[in-house]
Amino acid sequence: MALDQRGRGESDWAPEGDYSGSAFVEGIVGFSNALNLDGFTLVGHSMGGRNSLAFAGKHSEQLEKLCIVDIGPSVDPRGGQRITQELIDVPETFGDFEPVVTYMEKGNRFASESVMRRRLRYATKELSGGEMGLEI
Repeated sequence: MALDQRGRGESDWAPEGDYSGSAFVEGIVGFSNALNLDGFTLVGHSMGGRNSLAFAGKHSEQLEKLCIVDIGPSVDPRGGQRITQELIDVPETFGDFEPVVTYMEKGNRFASESVMRRRLRYATKELSGGEMGLEI
């Protein structure tokens, strides 16, 4: 199973705009409780790794194993602030695929255009009105 945390993937945006670390941890709590998970393995990548580590600190009795990927031993708060702002700033719709590529290239200067296009093929969807939506 994979959890798309609030504002990421196919999950909804946070209703009150709360993208704090504690809100992300509560999302993991809700997910694990809804599925009656106990003694499970939690894997978190990047921001999800930070959130998984925080979850483990508060709810270690629920975990059998913890795997965190692409996160250092300390977290610069500016990174979390940047990610929060990205979630707030991303447009809800784009006219078509090309404006999505242009928008994402601005914040991903190290990714080649071909890599960006391949990634965005799986991170966009056509909406009912014909516009494109970006699943962050």
